[in-house]
Amino acid sequence: MDERMRIGRRITAVGAAIALVCGLGLTGCSAEEGDTAAATGAQSTAEVEEGALPVTIEHAFGETTIEEAPTRVVALGWVDVDYLLAVGVTPVWTYDYHESFPTSWQSEVIEGELPQASTDREVDYEQIAATEPDLIIAMTRVEDSDVYDRLSQIAPTVTHREGYAEMGQPIELVMEDVGKAVGRPQAAADAVSELEDRMKAIADRHPDWAGKTVNVGDRNPALSWLYDSTADRTQLPQAFGLVVPSAVDEASDDGGVEVSDERTDLFEADALLFIDYECSMDKLRADPVMRGVPAIAEGRAACIFEDLGEEELTAWQYSTTLSWSYILDDVEELLERLLD
Repeated sequence: MDERMRIGRRITAVGAAIALVCGLGLTGCSAEEGDTAAATGAQSTAEVEEGALPVTIEHAFGETTIEEAPTRVVALGWVDVDYLLAVGVTPVWTYDYHESFPTSWQSEVIEGELPQASTDREVDYEQIAATEPDLIIAMTRVEDSDVYDRLSQIAPTVTHREGYAEMGQPIELVMEDVGKAVGRPQAAADAVSELEDRMKAIADRHPDWAGKTVNVGDRNPALSWLYDSTADRTQLPQAFGLVVPSAVDEASDDGGVEVSDERTDLFEADALLFIDYECSMDKLRADPVMRGVPAIAEGRAACIFEDLGEEELTAWQYSTTLSWSYILDDVEELLERLLD
């Protein structure tokens, strides 16, 4: 982005925050509404680690400085609530992209009052301001500097790093920045290490998986797609030593490739995993185009939704330390069935 911002301001009074938002031309603002807007949601009581604050975090739109321990954090991005919960911080407001909040893995770690949850696809600046946030975590959903500008006028905002697509940041980098922002960098490092240790243990139990190929994709009436080796959807099996076929990477454009009926050969791999909610192996085996894919014909393919369940598929798609920890054992068992 050409336009950069350096954020050093913080606004914590709800009246001032709503005044700023209304000044940006949003509808539904009035003095009466500003007077009656009530901030709800439990304040975070997570302990700040010694020497962790103040901190300045660089990101795609400049840098953000957090001077003091935030107590009212908004989780704006698609799965930002998981990043915060993983370091012991319960936000006051969260975006509920999958309309499944709280999930089982989130319920296990939420402390105190549940955050407000919104399923609105558009960023509702007025609603966010009304929660009186003192920090906004927005690793996704910040499409440009205009969105960032509006958010940063409500509260200091931390977003994705420069040089990475919103959904293209490795877990460890996202966790590092979130941990720093809330004054808990060691807690973030520990969460990543615990997940890595469990994934390494799975890889150690299955040394024969190393170098075998895995494809992860979608196949439904609306989309036929394979994710490449850089996509978050493929990182979990790759952590076990599996690799995405080079043909997929070569054909990929920005995280994956749309597969035409003439190129179903791209689906072939030692293990083939479908991660869409409409997947059915019976349908795939009956599909005149797909049934000829060797992995499907020979029983080396699976639908995560069908084999593991809806929440488990959601956990796969969340691609966070919390969600992956929740499904690791199930995924190991599934891959054992397909590969061993």
